[in-house]
Amino acid sequence: MSLLSKFFLVFVVPSIMLLSMEGVSRLIDLPALVSDSSQELELEMPTWLFEEENTRLNVDTIRQKKADLDWVSMFEEGLGYRLHLVPNQETYITNTFSRIGADKQKQYRVQSNSIGFRARELEDDAPFRISIYGDSSSFGWGLHQEDIYSERLYSLANSTAASTAVEVANFAIPGDSSEYGRLVFDAFASRFPGDIVIVSFGANDAKQVYSGHVEQADRFRSRKFVHRLNGVMLNSSLYKTLQILMNQTSRGRNAIEELKKQPKQPAVSKARYQDNLRYMGEEAVLRGAKQVVLLSLCTPPQYAEAAQKLARKKDWTYLNGQRYLLRLLDEIKAGEFYPELLEEMQAEYGQELREHEVFYLTTDGCHPNKLGHRILADKLLSMLELPAPAAS
Repeated sequence: MSLLSKFFLVFVVPSIMLLSMEGVSRLIDLPALVSDSSQELELEMPTWLFEEENTRLNVDTIRQKKADLDWVSMFEEGLGYRLHLVPNQETYITNTFSRIGADKQKQYRVQSNSIGFRARELEDDAPFRISIYGDSSSFGWGLHQEDIYSERLYSLANSTAASTAVEVANFAIPGDSSEYGRLVFDAFASRFPGDIVIVSFGANDAKQVYSGHVEQADRFRSRKFVHRLNGVMLNSSLYKTLQILMNQTSRGRNAIEELKKQPKQPAVSKARYQDNLRYMGEEAVLRGAKQVVLLSLCTPPQYAEAAQKLARKKDWTYLNGQRYLLRLLDEIKAGEFYPELLEEMQAEYGQELREHEVFYLTTDGCHPNKLGHRILADKLLSMLELPAPAAS
């Protein structure tokens, strides 16, 4: 047999067969056929949702709330880190975590840049950059793009520091702990070093989970190539079918129930949390940061205390944002901060606002609302070491 014939049999024939099978799979919608009715919603889920074990354990709850899943399609797997937004997209989502009925009827604009984060387009050689690493509070969950404290900082800093253009890079991702955020930091801090670096984690670190984030972060870190290949293969109907079949076996109910028998633990221990903050802060300084800010938002007291102690030891800036907002509650209710936003909330939320005064600051007891972000931006601006204003 000639070399050409062997090549034809070994490579060309199998390729033709695979392409034919792929075509038939698409034609008959094979992924839908192999999925039973209880798996239909899982079929619609992106694969990144099942890479995080604790999310996978909650899949039954997720299936029961299909109407609340419009935000899922916003994200895709990251390379060496958990996930990011689909690049260059604009979408509107519902604040599914809101405890205010009227708020659940609204949709909020989310726009991503070319690298998949909720920020303006970034320049490799920005003259002055504020970098933010954080979770859903810094991401601006339940807010329009322009109402996030990062966007307010951009506007305020550029009006204050007119001599130098200030870029604000927001790398915050919902659900990230300091362990997952450390992966994002490692992926982008060298390319986009910050002159000021704000690190804001804690809410997801303290969560009680079945599978700790340290081990999972190691898995994300070591699977860069697998994630890249997986992203390419997701266009294949056959590949999707195989994934569904695997989820029905190795990731089936028995495996999930076994994992649920394990005792819960903090996603990230307090000691490891403090170590992650130290790592990001020290690495930021090595990359040229002139100021490191540790910001507590929706952070349990013991974790906030750990962040404050670290900031004091390292001579970094610290702000307990949630405590700061709570101290201002009476003044906020009296209309001493942005009275037009207060009137807007009173008109929209009415009785719920009167019954639960915490809704002056948050829609769900955790994430700061539009007014909260506005006040936080003002406070942060007063604490940041920005370039000197241009001489008049």
